[in-house]
Amino acid sequence: MPKVVANIFISELRGNRFVVEGAKFHHLAVVKRVRKGDVLQVTDGKGSVCNAKVSTVSRDCLWLDLIDQITTVELAPFVDLFTAPPKGERISWLVEKCTELGVGRINFCDWERSVRKLKYKSLARLRKVAIAAMEQSFGAWLPEIRILSLDDSFSELEKHAVKVVFVPDGVPLNDFAINKPRLALVVGPEGGFTPRELERMRKIGSSFASLTQTVLRIETAAVVSCSYFKILNITYNYKQEKGESS
Repeated sequence: MPKVVANIFISELRGNRFVVEGAKFHHLAVVKRVRKGDVLQVTDGKGSVCNAKVSTVSRDCLWLDLIDQITTVELAPFVDLFTAPPKGERISWLVEKCTELGVGRINFCDWERSVRKLKYKSLARLRKVAIAAMEQSFGAWLPEIRILSLDDSFSELEKHAVKVVFVPDGVPLNDFAINKPRLALVVGPEGGFTPRELERMRKIGSSFASLTQTVLRIETAAVVSCSYFKILNITYNYKQEKGESS
């Protein structure tokens, strides 16, 4: 089979033909220089992927023909990130990197010491950032991005059996050998959680971990913590395949 030259997002994978128009067509035709006969990976952002061949390229669109069956890529573990929104363009970097890592959901929480109050109109732009990151990284999962109030954040956290909150005086992260299908990771604002928030987190059964001996920016802490648990899952699965003890 020819080399797959690009990964593109199409929200609904129905039928055997797909059309690509607008800005995405321009990117493929002008930037990527996609031509008739090239093979692309197509994903719906919900784990379904397939390969499709470019059958027609016109002035304003291209058509793709399905050339193999649609398969499903597992998202393991499902990381539900609860984080304060970083300031400025750092929030785009956070969304980009977490999407590349395969984070299942990104919740921007209005913690008591949060400096930035994220507006709902920002979600459309951040979704575009996530789509571009998923396509670039050949991912198959587009994270859901939400804005949560303080009380809604705690309500959503209570739904998780495993909740890891990152604080300076927590247990070293390498003490957490957690390999669960779903977990919540909680990152506070750069001013830290308030005593009242920490008490609420204790009451709902959260664990407390530290990342480093230095003070990290919000986006750094988010990416480091998500990376750790993704790598932990990969390592665990590799040992299982090799028949080694964890």
